[in-house]
Amino acid sequence: MSLQQELAVWGRLPEQNIKNYLYFLYICPMPEKKRRKFGKTELYQRNMQSLVKALLWLANDSSQSEASVQVEWVSDHQMKVTGEYKKRTETGEKVFKGTTKLALWQLVEKTGNHLEIPSRQREGFSINLIKRQAEVVQNALYYLEDLRILKDERPENLKNKPYWIFTLTLKHKNASVEENLSVIQQKLDWEMSSPVMPPSSSLSRFQSLIAEKIEGFVGREYVFK
Repeated sequence: MSLQQELAVWGRLPEQNIKNYLYFLYICPMPEKKRRKFGKTELYQRNMQSLVKALLWLANDSSQSEASVQVEWVSDHQMKVTGEYKKRTETGEKVFKGTTKLALWQLVEKTGNHLEIPSRQREGFSINLIKRQAEVVQNALYYLEDLRILKDERPENLKNKPYWIFTLTLKHKNASVEENLSVIQQKLDWEMSSPVMPPSSSLSRFQSLIAEKIEGFVGREYVFK
């Protein structure tokens, strides 16, 4: 599609789409990050919600806490997930900070829920079951990060290690499980309804088009209400 065609499409957008785009462009700018490839079908959405539900369950019942997965609310809206993993090395036992994908899989099962392995992975025999389970959890973590619900709290030099430390930004520590899970659905709804970002080459011309479209129609104060 040519630049002229791209701008023509944006010029026909409904007013509400313009407002939504401007709100996220100016109020909630998307951080720069490398785009990862991961599943986004309904199966992966269910897995993501099942994982967060299990973590909320653990946060609300500290008696169930184990070293492998540790959850606590560090603010009214942020929940931190970490753990402790002991591994025997040549120099003795070493303790690593962070939880693992396998520990997160086991936590979900402990709550009576389950994470689903895609059929294409179930049918493959070249990858063992534990690796398939880890891939499912990893997909859920990447999806949460893409929705800006999860923030990877590991130091840069440890992000290639298998031990995870992250925070989840949810509704409120005193909210119900359902209310906190609704944050995920709201993000998914926004992702489905939001317009596609124009390429950087046409961004400045696109912004001019948007400004021209709303000039004399709505003020910025109105747009962000």
